[in-house]
Amino acid sequence: MSYKNPTVINVPNQVGLDAAIAELQTALGTIPYLDKVFGRAWIHKEKRGNKDITLPKVYQGKKEYYNALPNGNFKASVFFIAEGDEESKDYSPLENNVFTRQVALIFWGDLKRIDKDKDFIFLEEIKMDVLRAIKYCKCFESYDSYVDERYSEIFKEFRDASDEINTQYLMYPYAGFRLSLTLIYDQPC
Repeated sequence: MSYKNPTVINVPNQVGLDAAIAELQTALGTIPYLDKVFGRAWIHKEKRGNKDITLPKVYQGKKEYYNALPNGNFKASVFFIAEGDEESKDYSPLENNVFTRQVALIFWGDLKRIDKDKDFIFLEEIKMDVLRAIKYCKCFESYDSYVDERYSEIFKEFRDASDEINTQYLMYPYAGFRLSLTLIYDQPC
């Protein structure tokens, strides 16, 4: 695995939440400035020196994980974090069931590399590109919230990774946001 060019693996025959996230990845892949559209990131705890930190890691295959926090290697990237519990109404063990789950879509990008002619923060345009790309996905149920001002809220699960998430990564030309979405998907019996 290359840290500067990590793999986005394509898992065949995904089901449940993984299939829903894969559908969003495909839709987001149509946005030309997104260099990497990672899938679900798993929350990993690591020890760095005497400090315990929490990082979002996306699986790369072959027992390898990639730290999906901003690093300057890409024009722009996104990854997903599962939030909260999976829910099902009227679950029946003998039928296909419908589930919902909230996920966070976390975007980070270098605005100057996305559009060198814009010398301003145009996150609202990027948010609209993202929402336009995913609005027809059958797994997309709702857009629930958006935050773009504080890295501590965008990367809230990873606050202890302050060395990894330097505040400069949210100062122009760098910018990021977190969209909370509700996904809906079925699970065959």
